[in-house]
Amino acid sequence: MKVHIDGKPLFNQKTGIGYYCYNLIDALNSLDSQSKYIATYNTSRIRKNKLVSGPEKYVWYPYTKLRRHVGTSFPYNLALENFLGDFDIYHGTAFSVLPTRKAKKVLTVYDAAYKRFPETIEKNNFAFLTEWLPYFIEKSDHILAISESSKEELMHYFNVKPEKISVTYLAADQAYHPIPLEDSYRNMVCEKYNLPSQFILYTGTIEPRKNLINLITAYHKTLQQTQCDHSLVLAGGKGWLYDEVFAAVNKLNLQDKVRFLGYVDFHDLPYLYNLADVFAYVSKYEGFGLPPLEAMQCGTPVLTSNTSSLPEVVGDAAIMVEPANVDEIAKHLEALISSQALRDEYSQRGIQRAAQFSWEKTAASTIEAYKRLV
Repeated sequence: MKVHIDGKPLFNQKTGIGYYCYNLIDALNSLDSQSKYIATYNTSRIRKNKLVSGPEKYVWYPYTKLRRHVGTSFPYNLALENFLGDFDIYHGTAFSVLPTRKAKKVLTVYDAAYKRFPETIEKNNFAFLTEWLPYFIEKSDHILAISESSKEELMHYFNVKPEKISVTYLAADQAYHPIPLEDSYRNMVCEKYNLPSQFILYTGTIEPRKNLINLITAYHKTLQQTQCDHSLVLAGGKGWLYDEVFAAVNKLNLQDKVRFLGYVDFHDLPYLYNLADVFAYVSKYEGFGLPPLEAMQCGTPVLTSNTSSLPEVVGDAAIMVEPANVDEIAKHLEALISSQALRDEYSQRGIQRAAQFSWEKTAASTIEAYKRLV
């Protein structure tokens, strides 16, 4: 079996989709040596540094330009085989698929956020998804969803038949695990980011969908109601419409208690999780939600939302709250930071729950979907 996988997201492996592509392709090649899984890049530039451990293919084709100029009215029958030769499957990882002559087309759809929360999607991205995603879903032979929640939304918003969808859960990197107190790099991370001695942690992009204003407001309530010594540490780069988040901190006079770290090096993230007393991730909506899984794999007790895919990820291993209910978020934040026994309980639950996810399982589910088509 010969599979070409869209490698465009690999140019930015810091993003969720880039992370997915890298780990999926690596696991596919490790698990199935009888098939060929090729990361394929639409570019005429040859890069010296490999982006994945398996085979790579650099080729130029004009589909983006054609879409831009003629839209969905174009027959779109210029087959990908003209550029790549014969193969069995093309796997679109960037919310699009390309036309083929005989090869089957697989599309990964991560979420339907632009349908559920259009106000949280950047304008150009929203315009592309609105115009093209229904078309690509229709033209695909099979769709991979990263959670049952995403599968249900595909059925609801796009009328996709359930037999056309396979659920392939994601996994956290093996770098996320409990780190012993005697590990000297813990202190180096504390100094590097000037971390407080006790803190509640959030990791992810600073953007509206992450519901950070409610988290900050709930944290403020917790400070008012308790003798809380914990700071709130927000680790992640700026997305869009982030000014409101910074304004909320200023409005509540929390400049000394809320820390923005910006982008954190991948090597440092497991230490950051281990150093935190609580991980809080009360996002409005997630197609999967990797950060809670990363935190659980590190043994950090998790507070997260009871919406979208997050209950599938955390099971009974985290405290779940309604993301719109600030009082409820504050109540459970207070419970976690004030009880070592409660934190220990959810730490152990999280480690056990996280062990149920792996990239080998993701790859195996993906291969099963491929083989059903071929």
